[in-house]
Amino acid sequence: MSVNDPNKVPRIGQVAIVTSDMQSCIDFYTQVIGLEYAFGTNAFRGEGVDAIQGLSKGANSAHWLLDGRPGFQLELFQYESPKSKPLDPNRDPYTVGYNRVIIAVKSLGQALVRLQKFQAGIPPRINHGAHPGILVKDPNGVVLEIMEAPEWVSGDSPSTIIGVGLTVADMATLKEDLCKGFNFLEVDNALFDHDHNWPQGDPALEHKIFQLGDMFVVATQPPHPVRRDEDHCLADIGIMNFAVLFYNHEQFDTCLQSASQLGMQPNCEPMVEQGKASLTYNNTREGFSVEMIYLAEKIWGLYGFRKPTWIDRLLTKILEWQAARNYRKHLKTYQGK
Repeated sequence: MSVNDPNKVPRIGQVAIVTSDMQSCIDFYTQVIGLEYAFGTNAFRGEGVDAIQGLSKGANSAHWLLDGRPGFQLELFQYESPKSKPLDPNRDPYTVGYNRVIIAVKSLGQALVRLQKFQAGIPPRINHGAHPGILVKDPNGVVLEIMEAPEWVSGDSPSTIIGVGLTVADMATLKEDLCKGFNFLEVDNALFDHDHNWPQGDPALEHKIFQLGDMFVVATQPPHPVRRDEDHCLADIGIMNFAVLFYNHEQFDTCLQSASQLGMQPNCEPMVEQGKASLTYNNTREGFSVEMIYLAEKIWGLYGFRKPTWIDRLLTKILEWQAARNYRKHLKTYQGK
């Protein structure tokens, strides 16, 4: 079945992280987590990036890592502009926002061996029902929940990214946004053991799990949520968002309409190239960024959803040259402002 077959259903196709040190981040996710490096580009800069990501003078480099599943990538961004605000190491765990990336591994013991090459000491183990796990931080300070669950790991890969965690202020609104806007399903809350992620396993916390395709959003509402900084932007260090991947324009348009009817607002009108792509960054009513993307399979290699061909590499060089030229023109529009 072709990945552009209309019978295929949308799924989470990407998790995006902003880093201050691209190479150390790539090294960590390839050598410790076991992902495979695919490709990278410097073409994301200028007017289009400003519109899609809601930035000013936006310019970044992006690199993509694969975990063995067709149509999934970990996307890493490092920004030249605007300046990325670091992730606060003392951030209140009840702060609203993305709080962790959830990763399944075939062997926790092997993951610990790989981890010890990057940091001293062994993190304490946590129980995840039948799945032992650990909580660690990547080089950016992003919390990773790593659990031994070989049944969830794709193919020959040692690990698979299976979800993200959210801290929310209004669980009912999030549920409506995810389920009615993006077609998630609420699933058994016992699928994950939540208590180890929170101070003293706070009994006042409300937890819900939502699934789209083979991935999960694990949401928690504390009794007194802390609002994130008003100046937060997508270029700040940490988890940027996840992306819903669509298999044709019609799926994309239908979902965008459903999200809009609920009151969700994209950063800009979708950028559309007929037969090839539709893209926008949407925002839930609590302000969580959710990328919406349709890419025809023939250009997956150009944007890191699979290893690139020589043609993809050549086209990327051309796109980077065009982007650099256009970015210089874009910056001139700010002169005198």
